[in-house]
Amino acid sequence: MEKILTLDEHPYLLDHAIVNQPDGWPYVEDLNPVVPFALSIELLAEEAMKHAPGRKLIRIVRLIAWRFIEIGTPAHLKMRGHWIDSDTLALEFTDYARGEFIFGDAYPEPPAEYMGDIDIGRELATPSPASWYYDKYTFHGPGFQSVTDLKTIASKGLSCVAELQEGRGSLLDVMGQQIGMFLHLTQSADTISFPVRLREMEFYADIFDQKGVFTLTMLTRKLTSRSIHSDMILKRAGKIWCVGREWINQRFATDDQVLNVLLHPERHLLARQIAPGIYSHSVLSLDLQHSIMRRRYTNFEDRKHLSDNPPPDEVRDWLSSRIVMKDAVRRAIAEDRDNMLFPVEVFCQYEREDSLRFYGLDQRSARMSDLYVSFSVTGGHAVAALSRQPIGIGIRRINPARRDEDMELFTETEKKLMEGLPRPEGAARFLTAKEAFLKKQRQTGGANPDACHVTGADETTVIIGTQRIRTMKIDGDLITGWTLD
Repeated sequence: MEKILTLDEHPYLLDHAIVNQPDGWPYVEDLNPVVPFALSIELLAEEAMKHAPGRKLIRIVRLIAWRFIEIGTPAHLKMRGHWIDSDTLALEFTDYARGEFIFGDAYPEPPAEYMGDIDIGRELATPSPASWYYDKYTFHGPGFQSVTDLKTIASKGLSCVAELQEGRGSLLDVMGQQIGMFLHLTQSADTISFPVRLREMEFYADIFDQKGVFTLTMLTRKLTSRSIHSDMILKRAGKIWCVGREWINQRFATDDQVLNVLLHPERHLLARQIAPGIYSHSVLSLDLQHSIMRRRYTNFEDRKHLSDNPPPDEVRDWLSSRIVMKDAVRRAIAEDRDNMLFPVEVFCQYEREDSLRFYGLDQRSARMSDLYVSFSVTGGHAVAALSRQPIGIGIRRINPARRDEDMELFTETEKKLMEGLPRPEGAARFLTAKEAFLKKQRQTGGANPDACHVTGADETTVIIGTQRIRTMKIDGDLITGWTLD
């Protein structure tokens, strides 16, 4: 059986985009809406209930989420299932999520352990308005902002007030949201998490009877560097409506800078400025963090320039170069540093080798028209130079093992100049300077590698002809250099 999910059918999922884009962004290829785990549960439950007419869905067990269902384009989901026994139907969206749905003739009695007040430990802080937490820590738009009041922040969990919003699944999604908020508020690292498993969800009323005001208590059972396990108790009018036992979120390595750029790129950069107009960034592995940053920093035009099934090293270098160039452009044209373009709003186009033209869709794009941007990348480390005049930049790793091989690239005069510089940095500085020099020459109409000879140098500056190139050691064993006016 196939189920097709589309944005036309579920437009509210635009409020559940892991990487949000500017309001009104016209290219659906760049939107990143995904089906929340909670909605996957509800869609499977809805299908399961069709196969048990007249019976009550009392429990869902062994729920697993393998990956998000992306819905930027229609999602064609294969659904399959089988009866385990007369009361239990196993059902799954192949490759995405599965669970076992247990039916009975009546709802069970709620657990006595959660009837009264629930001990979630020592209170840690006075809560701020729920809207503040959504703005600072989560990617949920209004259709999924179901927490209306965060009541308690404590050492072992949280409590809040919640109501169903426009987004289908938004009430049950509060469970995962609370885990995310708890990590952000109580942990100093690896605070981004996504749901992967739920041992059991027991209902004491109809799963789809979600009207009214609920209180949710999250009680942490286990917290490790890689995951968090919690029980969730949802009550309505003082009565237990649902209990989720051992909801598990996997934690992912991240930091505040990544989170800030993910949630508010209009106010933050990922690349670091190492000198005026000079930026650096490194992508050393293609983990989840960089998978998200790929969505944040590239648009459909960028992705056209990436070959089909590229090797990981190519993707890594490509992503690193896009991050560093787009951040340089975004910062350069911003009249207000707290109101920069989103990375997806910056388009780049090759006019010829080493010559890039940047453009956008609104009036701010006019300020890109006279920018000269040069970039260089090695082993995931990228640098970019930006100016209103032609400019070139290079980067090279200091490699003592290549010293003799590299020395064959220099004239006797260059070797003599290099004697006064630290080895093996001297060779790396000269080669980086030559790369930067030639890139600038190409921007002005052509370059002659045979005439690219170093005529002077000290520990910070290399001179080729009359061109001065500033060189700098970065990140321990890298040399970058860029042309000066």
